[in-house]
Parts: sequence; structure tokens; C-alpha cells
Amino acid sequence: MRLFIAVNFPETVKAYIREAADRLRRGAAEGRFAGPESAHLTLAFLGDVAPSRIKDIKASMDAAAGEHFALTLAGAGAFRRSGGDIWWIGVEKAPALAALQTRLAQALESAGFPPEERAFRPHVTLARRVVLRPDFDGEAFRRSVGSAVCAVDEIALMRSDLRPEGPLYTKLYGRELL
Repeated sequence: MRLFIAVNFPETVKAYIREAADRLRRGAAEGRFAGPESAHLTLAFLGDVAPSRIKDIKASMDAAAGEHFALTLAGAGAFRRSGGDIWWIGVEKAPALAALQTRLAQALESAGFPPEERAFRPHVTLARRVVLRPDFDGEAFRRSVGSAVCAVDEIALMRSDLRPEGPLYTKLYGRELL
């Protein structure tokens, strides 16, 4: 199973993400857009994991859980890639989020999962392989995205099933933050 641990968003934040994605879509000549219903913030990507390891993941999530906190999504940007960029909505600096992700990474590593090779850069992906139309002002779009605030009161173990029309995410376990 292809697994990751994430923060999922309430409907109000998904509406904010949907509006930004729709505006970007209108300015894109091409791209693969994620549906707002699947919008999430990845805390740890685990990759292909044997079902027998799920208990270890749940225990790591339980060990890492702390207090709930507020998170602010704001601004947009792109990771430059040949063949099209990955566009995202940013996350304002949140010490509680960074601490949660660090605790989770340490618990997973203690359970025998390999550490992430890349630094944690919290973001919400809007689309991949995006090529903007020449008449679309990407810089103006970046500045106009605005912000949304949400409570983070749970982390979720998610299964990702890759399909031709895009990935399907299924929640396998949720760990409440108190």
C-alpha cells in the first residue's frame, strides 16, 4: 500500500483551495490539477508499506500527537520543473506544525521507517506539470491568493491509489490532537 500521513482540511478551506485552483486552471495552457476534495498537507510520505506495518505507523502517530493548533494557508508559489511546474499554496510559519512533523519523523524513524531525504516544506499542491499561458500573470496570481485559517485537530494515515484520472486518497486512521 502507498501511504502518507497528512493534515486534511475542512470544507471552508477546501473552498479556498478550489477557488485558487480554478483561477490557476484558467491561466494554464496545460497541467494536472488535484481536486480540492483531496487537498491535504503531507507530514510524512511513507511510500509502499506492507499492511503488517500499519500498527507501527499508528503507534508512531499516537506517540507524536500533541495539542491542536491553528494553521494559516497563504500565498502561492511554484517548484520549477522541466515539463511543467508544481504550483502550491503556502503555509505560514507555524512552530506547532514544525514540532508535530519533527516528533512524527522521529517516531517513524524509531519504528524503522527511513527518514525523509528532503527538508519539510509545508505546502498544499494545486497542480502538477503546469505550463502557464503567456498572457497569464503568475506573479499577480501569487500575490492575490489571500489566506485561510483552520484548526488542526487531527492527523490522518492516508492510502493513495494511483488511477489514470488522478490519485484516490482513503483515510485509514485518524489521531486526534488534544
